[in-house]
Amino acid sequence: MNDTRNCNPVDRDEGAERVGMGVLLAKYYQLHPNDDIKTALLKYAKFLRNRLQESDYKTFSSVDRKGRNRAYNYAWVADFYFHNPKSQETSNMQWMAI
Repeated sequence: MNDTRNCNPVDRDEGAERVGMGVLLAKYYQLHPNDDIKTALLKYAKFLRNRLQESDYKTFSSVDRKGRNRAYNYAWVADFYFHNPKSQETSNMQWMAI
């Protein structure tokens, strides 16, 4: 039994595996297209691009960008962008500059 009374603060940020929820939703959207889900995914893509990434795509775990940028985050973000509905509509990745 884990009776630890506290949780490491690094586990409560906006990046890393939390982006996996966006990936899951994007994959769900591919099987069950829905305008509300698409809108949510595009808003989330904007959040990732503007809050967790710098203009050169350097990716952080949190919106304050104070921590180190871990390679761990890039795989999650890349997977989200790959499965995002907007990426399926265009061969041009300029949409990520939202």
